[in-house]
Amino acid sequence: MSKLRMAHLGITLVCTVFFSTLALAADKESPTKLSDLLPEDQHDISAALARELPGLQNFTLTASDGVNGDYFGGSVAIDGNTVVVGAPNFVNHLTGEVYVFVKPGSSWKDMTQTAVLTASDGADGANFGTAVAISGDTVVVGAPAANVNGNFAQGEAYVFVKPSKGWKSTTETATLLATDGISYCAFGSGVGISGNTVVVGSPGGASNAGSSYIFVQPVGGWVDMTETAELTASDGVDDDDFGAAASISGNTVIIGAQNEGTAIGSSYIFVEPPAGWANMTETAELTASDRMEGDYFGWSVSLSGNTAVVGSPYDGRGAAYVFVQPVTGWSSMTETAKLTAPAGTEIGMSVAISPQAVVAGAPFTNPVHQGAAYVFLKPDGGWKTTSKANLALAIPFTNGFDNFGTGVGISGKTGVVGAASAPSSPPCNPKCKAGPGEAFVFVEQ
Repeated sequence: MSKLRMAHLGITLVCTVFFSTLALAADKESPTKLSDLLPEDQHDISAALARELPGLQNFTLTASDGVNGDYFGGSVAIDGNTVVVGAPNFVNHLTGEVYVFVKPGSSWKDMTQTAVLTASDGADGANFGTAVAISGDTVVVGAPAANVNGNFAQGEAYVFVKPSKGWKSTTETATLLATDGISYCAFGSGVGISGNTVVVGSPGGASNAGSSYIFVQPVGGWVDMTETAELTASDGVDDDDFGAAASISGNTVIIGAQNEGTAIGSSYIFVEPPAGWANMTETAELTASDRMEGDYFGWSVSLSGNTAVVGSPYDGRGAAYVFVQPVTGWSSMTETAKLTAPAGTEIGMSVAISPQAVVAGAPFTNPVHQGAAYVFLKPDGGWKTTSKANLALAIPFTNGFDNFGTGVGISGKTGVVGAASAPSSPPCNPKCKAGPGEAFVFVEQ
């Protein structure tokens, strides 16, 4: 079962207009395009562009109490002027903390957190912050390794509502649990929120095939509660990991099951029935047209309106598959487009989608795993299969194994990318010592 999972991400595109114009000009006027260069040269040049182009700025987010190995940046989410970053290994006891960053004044700057979110019942080993999501003034956090009523790693999810005077360090507003939770359910591995509705994935599940749960906010506000509805796969079998990744947009949910069919992987769409959410199986199943064992299709998922993206990091060099809802509504289908990057990138460990762009994280990019995040712009005629990203975001870390791209998120003209092991440090035999983790905000000027 996958240990760390990315949550629901973002709404729109990050900082690519300048580079996109540059790339189009190169296509028409220059005999040499960035995409014609060797993969390592593409990575180095794109990294330099990401830091130095006058149309793009980046800022570093850190935890004031971070220590090596916290895995800060293992999950990220953004909505408007608020960024949420999970550190599920906090202080190396795996208790976990989540950090809220609010844009200061008119511009982002390098900063530590505005607030720290913790679980009132937090205990060692809970991995609070494995998955995070934000919608408006509400944050959802998954703690899939939390023990509940004596059940080992049953898992919990927590809702935090912004206080009236703004974000401050606090414990949860409400706790979410599954009525049929048992040991090793890992409830909270994937979380998503849209408006007043939360989805929580539980890849162990009472049936061991995995389940996901819908929670609808009560009229009086969030309170401790069990699910409104349970979502399952009609073809689920043991160890599918259904629920390891989850996302929601409006009345539609997508759930990843990356271990389905000997790790081929599938993803499932659920559309809210007219009478409201109720226990149900999928509306549609999404699969890759070139599916093979070991692809782990569904490792990460993201949904925006009528378009979904599914990460498949071990599909050759990795891929992000885009699915556009048919005019007649969601039905079982293969992809509309497949997005890939240079060989060896393993993109798709994290994904985010907006109406006009897809961002795919590749934390193991290059031989020393410094990592990258690739941005693909939606063509004028709609999504098409391509191996040419419009931009590769990266940071020139001093050492290696920083894992930039562990989590990605987008909102408006602002993006956030987690580097869960940065800044790494010697000794590097064979792997550098993990730092506390960092997250980076990218902003189009």
